[in-house]
Formats: sequence, structure tokens, C-alpha cells
Amino acid sequence: MDSCAICGETVCEGKETVRLTQKGCEGIQNSGTSQTYADVKPGDIVHTKCRKALTRRKNSATNIHLDGEIDKQKALRSNCETFDFKNRCLFCGCQAKYCPSSRKRSIDVYPDRSLEFQNTIKTICISRGDQWAKEINIRLLHVVDLPAADA
Repeated sequence: MDSCAICGETVCEGKETVRLTQKGCEGIQNSGTSQTYADVKPGDIVHTKCRKALTRRKNSATNIHLDGEIDKQKALRSNCETFDFKNRCLFCGCQAKYCPSSRKRSIDVYPDRSLEFQNTIKTICISRGDQWAKEINIRLLHVVDLPAADA
């Protein structure tokens, strides 16, 4: 009985298979995965699932293995914690102080009212390059217009 040239399992009646052509062999060899399949030749029979797992671009970018294990997870903006510019200090991240009677910010909290302030902070963060500057720069990357975010 033949075996799949990619995963090595026997080709049985239960799984869909495909016979490779020259173009299919080149696609598997140029798939960009960490594994190499130099022994794949035209006429070999492979599982359809194995071939698709190797040749699809979105799968090859994250190196999905045949057993379903993923090497690298894509970072999404929705997974990141959002910073509350209205109620927290941009620099230290602490809760902003409010006057208990009027629910307004206290005198030691300065709101951002210009885009120039935002651009100046970005340039200073880039020039400093330390961990604290990176944290502030990450906070600024999540907002386009800092005064509109009530910072």
C-alpha cells in the first residue's frame, strides 16, 4: 500500500487523496515551511489535507504543522489591553485624581489639548529608547488623536 509523501501515513480509502503533478511538487518544495520535502516527485499520492496545510500562504506564514500545532500566534489589536486615556495618566499609568464634589480632574492633572504635545512625546520616546519610553510609545500607538481621546 502507498504512503503519503508528506506525513508518511498509509493512503487509505477513508481520506481524500490527490496525485501530484510537476507543478504540485514545486509548490510543496517552495512552500516556505521549515521542513523540506525533496523526495516528493510527480505521480506521488498525498492526502489533500496535508497538501493544503503546506501550500496555503496563511498557513505557511505561521508554520502550521501537519498535526495542527502552531509555532507562532498572530498578534491582534483586540487582544491588547486598551489604555484609558480619560482616567489614567499617560506617563505613569496611575488613576487620575478627581475632585469628589464635581467629578472633575484635580489641579495636578493636565489634559492634553494639542497634537504638538503628542508628536513631541513620540519624538522624545524614540530618542530615549529605554523601557519606560517604549511603554509610553506603545500607549500612543493605540490612539491617533490624543486630544480627542480626552487625555
